Amino acid sequence: MTRKHLTRKKTTNKANIPLIVILGCLAVVISVILLSKVGDSKATPASTGVADSMLESFIEEGKPVFVFYHSTDCYTCKVMMATVAEIYPEFQGVVALIDVDVYDPANQNLLRAKQIRSIPTQVFYDNKGESTVIIGVMEPDALRQLLNTLTEG
Repeated sequence: MTRKHLTRKKTTNKANIPLIVILGCLAVVISVILLSKVGDSKATPASTGVADSMLESFIEEGKPVFVFYHSTDCYTCKVMMATVAEIYPEFQGVVALIDVDVYDPANQNLLRAKQIRSIPTQVFYDNKGESTVIIGVMEPDALRQLLNTLTEG
């Protein structure tokens, strides 16, 4: 009796090679993204934005402050930016303006501390540090009136 040995041919499924390469590249990309986010999150809490320190300084001095929270790419923010550009120069030197871009990583601590969740948001501090918050677009006359109130207070 003779035995027949069955042998299998070694075959490489060529369709699996591109899939392996794609999955490997995807894993590398995901790793790079995750590592960069971990690095950013470590740097952000330690950083203090200029807006934070300016606001604290002006309030301590008893100076009226207008804090304008916005982004440069939302429509209502752009409308409000134009209103601020039109009205604020009348009050420059009397009321401090702190312009806060909500997408600047340096401002994240201030946004969390002040619980800013909508833009545009305007916060007006009188000389005693008491604040008035307006969310959304303001009419030019309403902005002028609030800034006048700050200067008289």
